Amino acid sequence: MPPASSCPRCRQLVPYQTPQCLHCGFAFVSSDPSRDPATRMLLPVGRTALAIIAGYLGLLSIFLVPAPLALATGIWALVDLKHKPEKTGHGRAVFAIVMGTACSIILGLLLYAAHKSPPR
Repeated sequence: MPPASSCPRCRQLVPYQTPQCLHCGFAFVSSDPSRDPATRMLLPVGRTALAIIAGYLGLLSIFLVPAPLALATGIWALVDLKHKPEKTGHGRAVFAIVMGTACSIILGLLLYAAHKSPPR
């Protein structure tokens, strides 16, 4: 039996995610935040956990050390999103890949320069 909720007007049970009451016609305001576009922009609703983690690692990659991890997590998030087409978070994953790549290159160049510099 699918989950049900009660109508606030007539108190009759209606199936979950029904847009209006089947008994009195009362239109429900969507209690599912993943349907509201404004909520989806502000909150990580409907996104995979990997995409959220990748996005934050992409932000933290400006400190250079987490950059390779941001790159790997971003790629992993994109692979995960291909298996879950109902989820979102592609932008966060791509951001992590771009920032992870750019900052990993900078980190590599800095490590190379530190390695090639003459000892004191």
